[in-house]
Amino acid sequence: MEIHKPKPPHSWRELGSEVGVIAIGIVIALSAEQIVEAVHWKHKVERVEQDLRKELGDSLGYAVEQQQMHSCVSGYLDALQNAILRSDSDTIKKLYEIGIPLDAHPWRSSSWTAALSGQVADHLSHDKVAAYSVAFRLVTAAGEWQNMVADHYAEAMTGRFGLTRDAQVLNSQLTALDKIRSEEAQRLDISETLVRTSRESLNLVPSTTREVEFQTRVKSCQDGLRSVNSKG
Repeated sequence: MEIHKPKPPHSWRELGSEVGVIAIGIVIALSAEQIVEAVHWKHKVERVEQDLRKELGDSLGYAVEQQQMHSCVSGYLDALQNAILRSDSDTIKKLYEIGIPLDAHPWRSSSWTAALSGQVADHLSHDKVAAYSVAFRLVTAAGEWQNMVADHYAEAMTGRFGLTRDAQVLNSQLTALDKIRSEEAQRLDISETLVRTSRESLNLVPSTTREVEFQTRVKSCQDGLRSVNSKG
């Protein structure tokens, strides 16, 4: 088999032509690589944004439920305070069995953490990064206040063990109850701000996938509270 060896350029013009062809090939290859990279990031950003909006939409749904439960929460805390002041361990026990009508849902921000660690935020607009950052900071704050309420609720319920006539126990319960009221007010502010700012900056509305569940919880709270008050 005869092999034809490449001929060396015989002039600067030929050399320049060959170099030009090589340069154009390199530019085309780099451009193609950039296009592939851009398409990859476009698809990745779209997937991550779907996750962000889904997770945030769920949190907005929880925030709406919290607003809807506020009236029953206030009535529940009033009933608990009256029972503590009467040293009525039976009513405190009934209220404990009903359960505090505050959300127990997980306030998640894992999608935003993943977006940051995966450098997806670098491919979002500045306005979107700022909006998501604010929204998920509020979600995190809601979870932190939720944990504080749970801790103080346990302390406020110690009277169900029949120790309500102990002055120290009575004082600790009332102090814990005051903290719950304050924390609940903070949580309401956070939930209202979360819903409003998410709608304004991200055009995002609360998820309705758990609306029936939320309405059931609201009704259950109201029925349970009426039951306790009628026996009190």
